[in-house]
Amino acid sequence: MIKVINVSKEYILFNTPLSRLRYAFFKNGAIRKMALQNISFYLEPGSSLGVIGPNGAGKSTLLRLIAGISRPDHGTIHTGRVTGILDPSSGFHPDMSARKNIKLNAYLHGMSAKELTTKIDEIIAFSELAHVIDHPLRTFSTGMMMRLGFSIAIHANPDTFVIDEVLAVGDIKFQQKSIKKIKEFQNQGGSVLFVTHDLNALRSLCDRALLLHQGEIICNGSAEDSVNAYYELNSQGHVILVEQKEFYGSGVLCIKDIQISPDHIASGRETKISFLVDANQTVDHFTAGIMIRDAKGQDVFGTNTYYLGKKLSIEKGQTLQLHFILEAPFAPGDYSISISLHEGASHTEGNYFWKDHAAVLHIHSYGGPYFIGSTKARIRVESNEEC
Repeated sequence: MIKVINVSKEYILFNTPLSRLRYAFFKNGAIRKMALQNISFYLEPGSSLGVIGPNGAGKSTLLRLIAGISRPDHGTIHTGRVTGILDPSSGFHPDMSARKNIKLNAYLHGMSAKELTTKIDEIIAFSELAHVIDHPLRTFSTGMMMRLGFSIAIHANPDTFVIDEVLAVGDIKFQQKSIKKIKEFQNQGGSVLFVTHDLNALRSLCDRALLLHQGEIICNGSAEDSVNAYYELNSQGHVILVEQKEFYGSGVLCIKDIQISPDHIASGRETKISFLVDANQTVDHFTAGIMIRDAKGQDVFGTNTYYLGKKLSIEKGQTLQLHFILEAPFAPGDYSISISLHEGASHTEGNYFWKDHAAVLHIHSYGGPYFIGSTKARIRVESNEEC
């Protein structure tokens, strides 16, 4: 559980040593930077909250405050035991062995000697570093230190686990094991605070998300709402209101009459996504794109006319009909379709229109042999008799 109430944090910066000296005596010559302004939110037990935003938005400052590394200038923060990994080398000594560093780091996380005795073997096994556990830490790579730090923090019985880009931990096998462990922690009533630039990971791990910009919360809602607001912020470069918004973008071009035909198909069958584009002004070059997401909000497939080599233009007052015709080799389930109109290769270059959940595609059956996963590959099996 975390409760943050009207928290603000200001940093005092100096351009030169002389300005620092002047500030010490005369309280001037300093640059004041508000890293966080009147931040308030509540993280309930068993829930997960993501934090996203551009560089300099205040994400790292917020993590340091919650982890107790620094203190707010104003407001209050209520937490239970908080653990996590904010820095690969935090709480480690390079000349000590990994085994001794486990003890040091575990004590810093609040574990007692008795707790550590019962869990040290489990920590070593989870980290997959038993073969080097008595080597000095200075011989470890950054990835190995991250694995060790994650293993200690997740086994320290925290109330809240703070994650800063945890998916950068180790290889793909360890990443998947880490995600599974985090979900087990949530199922046991633990709270997760997740700061990331990986928006797919955010959708997968988090119930809700905060979007920070210039030290303020500009969106506090579902992970999907905050991700959409982040897209809009990147494309427009300014703060917007996202509540009850039908679409995102400048509105220079608009989409209407969205249809999927057929909208109930078997996996691997062909469908057609059609819509009309209305122009409020002439646009010599624009891009139309689609994004297909599964029920968990994960991006399954996306493309646009820029990558497909299809050039589009439109005159003011004109209406253009577009069709995306594709085979849908997805596992049975419901898939949402998002549609966008923008400049260049990406909507971040100039977003005219972005509509999430514009339509739904239903995949009702496997359309052939059963398969595991989210997509079906064309595959065949061959055998040859040995001579």
